[in-house]
Amino acid sequence: MSNVMSTDNILAVDCEMVLCVDGTEAAVRVCVVDRNLEVKLNVLVNPKKEVADYRTEITGITAADLEGVTCTLANVQNSLMKILSSGNILAGHSLSNDLNVLKIDHAWVIDTSYIFRYSEGPISRRPSLNNLCKSLLGYEVRKAGSPHNCLDDACAAMKLVLARLEQKAGDTIPYKEMNVVPEIETPKLLLHRIPSHVPTEELLTAIPGDFTIETKSNRRIKGDKYTTYAIFKSLQEAEEAYEKVEGSILKDTLGRPQKLVTCKLSTGETYSLCVQSTGSGDCLDENLSKKRAIEVQETSEVKKLKTDEKIEEETPTENKKTKKERKSKKASKHKKNKKGKKKRA
Repeated sequence: MSNVMSTDNILAVDCEMVLCVDGTEAAVRVCVVDRNLEVKLNVLVNPKKEVADYRTEITGITAADLEGVTCTLANVQNSLMKILSSGNILAGHSLSNDLNVLKIDHAWVIDTSYIFRYSEGPISRRPSLNNLCKSLLGYEVRKAGSPHNCLDDACAAMKLVLARLEQKAGDTIPYKEMNVVPEIETPKLLLHRIPSHVPTEELLTAIPGDFTIETKSNRRIKGDKYTTYAIFKSLQEAEEAYEKVEGSILKDTLGRPQKLVTCKLSTGETYSLCVQSTGSGDCLDENLSKKRAIEVQETSEVKKLKTDEKIEEETPTENKKTKKERKSKKASKHKKNKKGKKKRA
């Protein structure tokens, strides 16, 4: 801690990312500030790939913003290499996401999503950047419904790191005051197997009802498909919407019902996705996890039992073998003795 306190070489980074047609994420804006909040890097980046979803509601970036942008990821990496000397410490919130999209690695890092935690509630739940700022710095990085601001987020991460290192803030924030809604209580429908080129805006017409699409940049992407959630105002609305969805009823790998729906883009192109009612889905997953743990334990016990039985079965055989070997040795000795006696005679 004292080594960190004695150096000015702390930099904070934040990136805005878009979803590309190939299912990968690409950085479209990168900001870096030093511990004095002086801007070291603030650039728009050409993803050099076809973009499926600009996630404007999160990033604040549109296709028009990137028109004529020539800066590439390689240019950003070169700039970072110049300002990141071997002694520098890189800070950020959920920093691994930024490092992954920047395709760089750095030995000395401080992640504000790990150096702070909620005073109560699930251990696995990490406080958001906005909640940390609201609780520890006395201001909100953004208002509800507003997009992210890359530069503001980098500055906020730096302020939090300095507050912690200079012991102006503790490492916990109150859980209840943050109005954190557990995932299980959120009324939603799971939308998955969505082709990666389908923008989230198009999903608003894919199923009936009044809902919003989950605005998380870390949506699960698998191959050329992605997964997200349709968020409703109430559980009843979510259930009614699911009932009204027209599609073939299928079962997922865990045997839960879902509907295969065929939709049409504004361009006229058709695509399909699966819709699943979560309801008590998280509880079900938890129960399934417990069930799997029990099954693993039972399997281990059965394997152990079979192994013990095998040992017991093999032991008598081995004993029989040993007896036969002893008899064979005795017989051979007896024959040798007989031969010796005949020779003497």
